[in-house]
Amino acid sequence: MNMFTKKLNWLIMSMMLMVSGSAWAGEETIDFSDQGYENAEEVVAVEATNFSVTFDKGTNNNNAPKYYTTGAAVRAYGGNTFTVSSDYTITKIALTFASGEGTNAITTDDGTFTSPNWTGSANSVTFIVGGSSGHRRIQSIKVTYDDGGTVATKTLTSIELSGEYQTEFQQDDEFSHEGMIVTAKYDDGTSADVTSDATFSGYDMSAVGEQTVTVTYVEEGVTKTVPYTITVKEKEAPVQGGTEETIDFSDQGYTNGQLVSSTAGTVVTATFTDGGTATAYYDTGTAVRVYNGGTMTLTAGGKTITKVVFEYELQGNATVSVSPESFDAKTKTWTGSATSVVLTAGKEKHIRISKVTVTYEGEGTVKTLSSIALSGEYPTTFQQGDAFSHEGMTVTATYDDEST
Repeated sequence: MNMFTKKLNWLIMSMMLMVSGSAWAGEETIDFSDQGYENAEEVVAVEATNFSVTFDKGTNNNNAPKYYTTGAAVRAYGGNTFTVSSDYTITKIALTFASGEGTNAITTDDGTFTSPNWTGSANSVTFIVGGSSGHRRIQSIKVTYDDGGTVATKTLTSIELSGEYQTEFQQDDEFSHEGMIVTAKYDDGTSADVTSDATFSGYDMSAVGEQTVTVTYVEEGVTKTVPYTITVKEKEAPVQGGTEETIDFSDQGYTNGQLVSSTAGTVVTATFTDGGTATAYYDTGTAVRVYNGGTMTLTAGGKTITKVVFEYELQGNATVSVSPESFDAKTKTWTGSATSVVLTAGKEKHIRISKVTVTYEGEGTVKTLSSIALSGEYPTTFQQGDAFSHEGMTVTATYDDEST
């Protein structure tokens, strides 16, 4: 046996001993830019397969940890805390910070933290951001853990549907599952929102009738499905002679904070009554704000209104109701047959109405003139040669529907 062969055998045996005698170590990373957060959204908890991160306001009574697209990072403010936990022994935690962040000192309740790395041996480590102002911008957290030789796994057991989502469509509408939440359930009792990774099949928007839509989610070779029913209705025929008019409140020349009582289009008129606060137009949202108890009444010069599409945003706990009935809150659309349609704001705060589109038809209800009446203070005595005058007189017509 030559020297090269001896060295090779020794190397192979050493590697085998190292593998057989060492515990298995795993690494996982949570990148906060991959979590689907909106800008300035508060962050509470994030879960990976084998570890989780929980954020808390800590001693900061004003600012909770939030995700910002600037830096694609979670901003942990002075006094905030975040805790990294695992069922396995954590031996290292590596933080990645975004540029432009603060200089607040970070301490931990266990182990040794030398920015940006923590080392030690624990199942849970709490990081405390120092100071009472400023913040640190955390882009990602990578955890190294040791389970003593057993790779941690969890198995997908089912998926569930929740939320408010559309189940009725008109023929040839675009299919939508907006508002639906697909939640994956695992054998270790945990769950996760997997809506963005779920697929939807089985629908045909050109076919009229009830249809079964199948929601499918696949993870680590395990496939789970759940069905739900939608109804596709026959497409409504267009109203013969129907006319559509839109009132865009941003096009009315209103100034910021201007009180609004009535807005008239060519035929359509929107008339407002005040709620707890006077109805007014604001540049924020380019909309008319109708407060709790306030109303907006739409008319079309006596013509029959068959459809109204509202564009609005609800602020706080505000609610909206529309009469006569037949209002679809999901599509913000009223359909029916009426000479006036009334929207009412309810509960707290206000509704920001930016635009209404009204479809009307026909000539409206024909009304007959019944009488006229004179009122006011006007001259009845003249001198010879004076010019005739009826200044101050009001002539009022009364119709058979008792309107004037």
